[in-house]
Amino acid sequence: MGVVDKLTNLANEVRDVSNLSQKTSVDDMSKEVSQMSGLNNYFIAKMPTMNDGKGHTSIAHGPAQRFNGQDGFTGELVHPNGTSINLSTLKGDTITQSLVIKSDGYFRNLTFNFQTSDGNQTVHAAIKQLGKDTYKAYASYTVQKDTPLKLMQFWSDCKDGTYVELSQPYAAIS
Repeated sequence: MGVVDKLTNLANEVRDVSNLSQKTSVDDMSKEVSQMSGLNNYFIAKMPTMNDGKGHTSIAHGPAQRFNGQDGFTGELVHPNGTSINLSTLKGDTITQSLVIKSDGYFRNLTFNFQTSDGNQTVHAAIKQLGKDTYKAYASYTVQKDTPLKLMQFWSDCKDGTYVELSQPYAAIS
C-alpha cells in the first residue's frame, strides 16, 4: 500500500468519524488529516539497538534488545546506539514514552530523559509490574516551547541481575 492509498484511507476514516458527530468543513478535515497522518512518525515499531553508557551495546533477543552479564544499569544514560530518534514538537504537546523491561535484577530511580533544546527534562517513570520479572515503565512530559526532542533515553539503577531486556517501545504526542 502506497503513501497515497494510506492517506486516502486515513481521510476516509477521519470523514467517517467527523460525520458521526457534526459536519466538518474541508479546511477542518484537512487539518485533522494533516495531524493524524503524522502520527506514524511518533510510534516506534521496533526496539533499536541500545547503548548503556558504559560501552555495552544490546543484542537482539527476539523482539527485544538484551544486555547480559554487566551487572545491570548503574545510573548511566541508556539510549539508542548510533542514530538518535528525534521528533519536532510544538509548545503544549505532551509526549508519552514507555517500554517494557524484563530483568532478574531490581529497579530504582528509573527516569525518562526528554532531551529538548533547553536541555534534559528528567521525569520519574511510573513502573507497573506485568509479571514476575517484567515491568512497564512510562512517563509523560509537556513541551514548554516549539523544540526538537530526542526519544528513548532513560536513566535507571537496575542492580543484582544477570540481564536486562528492553522491548515494546512506544512514544506518542497528544
